[in-house]
Amino acid sequence: MPTVANAINPTLYPKLGYDMLKDFAYVTNFAKVPGIVVVHPSLPAKNAKELIAIARANPDALRHGSTGVGSPHHLAGEIFKTMAGVKMVHVPYKGATPAIADIIAGHIEVYFGAMVSTLPHARSGRLRALGVTSLKRVDAAKDIATLDEQGLKGFETGSWFGMAVPTGTPRDIITRLHAESTKALQAPDLRNRMIAEGAEFVGDTPEQFAAFIKAELDKWGKAVKASGAKVD
Repeated sequence: MPTVANAINPTLYPKLGYDMLKDFAYVTNFAKVPGIVVVHPSLPAKNAKELIAIARANPDALRHGSTGVGSPHHLAGEIFKTMAGVKMVHVPYKGATPAIADIIAGHIEVYFGAMVSTLPHARSGRLRALGVTSLKRVDAAKDIATLDEQGLKGFETGSWFGMAVPTGTPRDIITRLHAESTKALQAPDLRNRMIAEGAEFVGDTPEQFAAFIKAELDKWGKAVKASGAKVD
């Protein structure tokens, strides 16, 4: 079950022991789950454009937290900085809980995080949501604009979850797995639970998912290199 981590790791780790393009045949991408950008309420930014303006006027003055070096949320921040042309200091945490605790306390100003763990704090007023990282607004937060809408054209990051099998798996098995998987995605209880967490169901073809994997490897590879992140 490949995830966004499998698109990040080939650049982050010097030796993996497997090749994401050669060693797997892809069945389908189940769902995408975008991230969210929030700030501490003391920062006078009401949207992404205002955050960018503050960051440009104060290089390296703002601190952006994430769930750890090389995480999709860390790299979302790096892509944001590159696309916006700003400098902020990355502060890695060991997971979402300490990162969210620190931004609520005001120890950092900006946080790139997951919808499910971060949105409730924005709804309560303890944090201010500036944008979601999908290309279109999510059903769980229709009132929050995308970063793409706010001038960062093409900005799309977040988690995703799919299915893969070893290269050489017979095509009829891949076809059957694809049919059963996409059928399961229609289950109302699954859809209701995942949509509430900001998920967008995909259920694409094996060929489309393989093309998506290639694009993700390229996108995240560039972000890892730009960040200078390395894991031994």
